[in-house]
Parts: sequence; C-alpha cells; structure tokens
Amino acid sequence: MKLRSLASALVCAHLLTACGGSEETDATQAAAAGTSLSGVASKGPLKKAVVTAYAIDASGVVSGTPLSSKVTDETGAYTLDLGPHAGTVQLVVSATADTKTADEATGLDVALPLEFKLHANTVVIPVVGGISKIQAASITPFTELAHNIAKDSGGATTINIGKANSMLFDLLGFDPVSTKPLDSTVSPAANATDAEKRYALFNAAVSKLASSPPTTADSVTRKCFTDAADNVGKKIQCATQQISTSVTVIPASGSNAPPPPAFNPKLAGFTAALVAAAADPKINKTGTVITAEDATVKDIKKTEDKAVEPQPIVGVTPAPSPSPPPTAVLTPSQQADVATAKAFVTRLRSNAAALKNGPLETGITDGVKAFGDSLQNEAAAVTRQTTDVVRLTDMALRLWVDYTTGAVTNPNSTAVNSFYGGCTVYEGSFPTEIGSANGAPYTASAVAASSSSSAYWVGCSANLGDLKTGVTQYRQSVFFNMRQGQTSSAGLTSTLAAVPYIA
Repeated sequence: MKLRSLASALVCAHLLTACGGSEETDATQAAAAGTSLSGVASKGPLKKAVVTAYAIDASGVVSGTPLSSKVTDETGAYTLDLGPHAGTVQLVVSATADTKTADEATGLDVALPLEFKLHANTVVIPVVGGISKIQAASITPFTELAHNIAKDSGGATTINIGKANSMLFDLLGFDPVSTKPLDSTVSPAANATDAEKRYALFNAAVSKLASSPPTTADSVTRKCFTDAADNVGKKIQCATQQISTSVTVIPASGSNAPPPPAFNPKLAGFTAALVAAAADPKINKTGTVITAEDATVKDIKKTEDKAVEPQPIVGVTPAPSPSPPPTAVLTPSQQADVATAKAFVTRLRSNAAALKNGPLETGITDGVKAFGDSLQNEAAAVTRQTTDVVRLTDMALRLWVDYTTGAVTNPNSTAVNSFYGGCTVYEGSFPTEIGSANGAPYTASAVAASSSSSAYWVGCSANLGDLKTGVTQYRQSVFFNMRQGQTSSAGLTSTLAAVPYIA
C-alpha cells in the first residue's frame, strides 16, 4: 500500500476553516538578532501588572536575576526583549497597587491582592540565521496550573514542563502557553482563531467561579472564599488558586513508580461555570458557543466527577530523588529542527482541537462532499484520529532528540499512561511503501536503530486499546523522515520533514 502525505496545507484547506500558530517571525535582519516574548497576562486582562522573565537551568532551578521586565498595557499585553537568550524561561506576572483585572462576571475593573501572581514556563528557541523573532507566551490561571504540575513533579525541567503543558492541552483542547486568550467581553477580530475565543471563555469561567460560593468540598478553597468576604479581588484570587491547584502530584516512594499527576476535587464546579459564562451575552461576545454538550466540556465533566485526592503510598521508605537526565546539547541545525517541529505540532494541535469541538458537518463534510457521501466514514475517522497524530508527533520529536543526543539509549519511547501507542527510532532508508506480512510493523526491512549515528527515521503507531498477547494491529501509523536533507555525516545536520506520512 502506497503512503499518503498529509500536508498541513491540505488539512487547513479541506478540514478546517482556519489554522493557528504559536510563533510570529520578524523577518527584519538585525546585526544582533534576538528573541522577544510577547503575549497577554489574563484572567480577564491584567492591566498594569508586572511581567518578569527568568532563566531556568537544565535541572529546573529558576535564576534570581531577571532577564527582562515590563508593565502590561490596558489589554494585558506585554513584550519582553530577551536579546540573544535561548532556553527554558519562566514568566511571572505580579500585581501592584495599580494592577486591576477586567472581571468578566461583574463587568468592572477590579483591584487584585498584592500577593496575586501567575506563572508560565516556555522554551525560547535559539535564533537561526541572524533573524530576530517574536515568540508567543500567555500567562493565565491555566499556565499557573501547568507551572504547579511541573514544579511538583520535581522542578521546571524541560521534560516536566512538556508533560505538564501536554496534560493541560488534553484537558482544554489548546496549548495554554502558545495560544493567546482574547477578552471575552469584546467582539473578536475577524482573524481570531477558535482556540483564542475558547481560551477567553475558559478565563471567564474563573470569574464565574469567583462570583458564587464554591461547590468543591475542598476545605482550603472554602476557607479562602469565607475569608475573602465581599472583596471581589480576593475571591478572584481564591478561584484562580482553586483551578491552578486542581492537580495533585504524588512523589515516588521506595521502588514504587509514582502515580501520574491526577485531578483532585478542586476542579469541581468548573464546567458549570464555563457553560454559564458562555451562555451569558454580557460575558460572551466571542461568537463561540460552549454548552454542556460540547465535547471538551463533557470530557472535563467526567474528570470532575471522578476526581479524588490521590494518596501517597504508605509504609515504604522514600527513594532518593533521581539524578536529572543528561542535558541534550543541540547543534544549530537541530535547534532549527526543533523550531520547525514545534510550529508543526502547534498546527496539528489547533487542528485537533477544532476537529474535536466542531460539528462534523462544518469544515469536514463541506470539504469532502465533492468526493461523495461515501467518504463520511473516512472523515469521521480523521476526526477521531487527529488527536492521536498530535500526541505521536510530540512523542516522535522528543524521542528523536533524546536518542540522537545520547540522553537515552533505548530506541523505543516509554509508555504513556492510558495512551495505546508509541514510537521507535529506525535505521535504514526511509520507507516508500508500508506493509509486508500480516501484522508486521511498517515494512519488512524496518530495523530499530542500534546507535545514534545509524538513526534515520521514526515510526509511530496508535491503536484502539489493549490487544491480545501476540497480536499486532496498527490503527494509525505515522512516519517521520528525520534525515531528509542531510548534507554531512559529521553531526546531525538534518532538516526535519515538515510533513508526516500517514498510512
């Protein structure tokens, strides 16, 4: 069976009404090229708040020396010039005596407590080719949640940050850092994306939570609201803390692997607040409809309903903290690969969220009607499988970088809880056909890589669930030609293929 190329342009043109991105590029050549981080601080726009950037080292330790600092404008927007700095960065937004937030629930600008803070963690991609660039980074209660997950998982390492942001993407349907939330009380621009509009309503839901007594049984949250009395700013802080601490991370104990981070009862009431905010015409001027029947709302409600406070394993001597993994030192070519892959993953994530939340008849069926009603089932299959492609793409990129830089020696990806799929680094030529013996993986000649120098391509697959022992049945396969365009055998001077091949 010949391989079919799924180009991002085809996805945008035929499956979606719009495609979003996470990074804007300034094409102006500069002698001293650098990166600027630009975005909004928002739970409702945070006006005249201070945004400060700090470098994070490879072990997750945050520097005490600021890289840059600015005050947000009346829309919550900021831009920080980081110069030539590259690597992991933590953004912190702090309230001052002049800071106010646009409270969607009341329609008023509300002063916040001086101790109000939000965090966001991101990776600044090195400048390539002497071209300055602007990289998007938002700071919201949901990036604060991702920050807390990473921190409680052992620190703000790139691995922990990636896992935390991925967990939030699975919950929300969009990347909380690279997506720019709009102000839900203002009519959006014509080019605003669906993810930006939905993000605005998720922020507004925090205001809705603050406007009424909490429904969660969590004693800390309930005490916070009681102590806040009639102070709206303090109630907003309580609701923000409620959401941003709604995931519990249990550390490893003894020889037992730690359980995965899990949502706790603090999440209770969020979906009701989200639906209420979306239904209020004074709050929701985005033109986006979110009801209790929304796919993401249903998923979050299920998470709310089954959320329990995870308990640590007792009676076992805690194991010492593991040494941090070796830091991968990337060549400029690899850094460009990562930047390309990040942009591609963001497009796929935008596609997955839109496919998940939009009705089948909008954007998909219109694009395939000309091919006949017989393609309805295939279109529905694409809808179900796009999210898996996103996860496999993330997995492939991380595995490739870790394996080819020596951070890991196993060419197979590690298992991901509740995800029935994985990736393998292969050696040998990139396949042009798929299929050999029934149930055989990929091609008859597919051989797992034996060293970083022999690594050539990555193959990934996902299936519907657990399979019987000895059964190999791939539902979705994705191949990445990681060595396309290689010009030298010295080092990894490759260019990541921007188009995956899907069987």
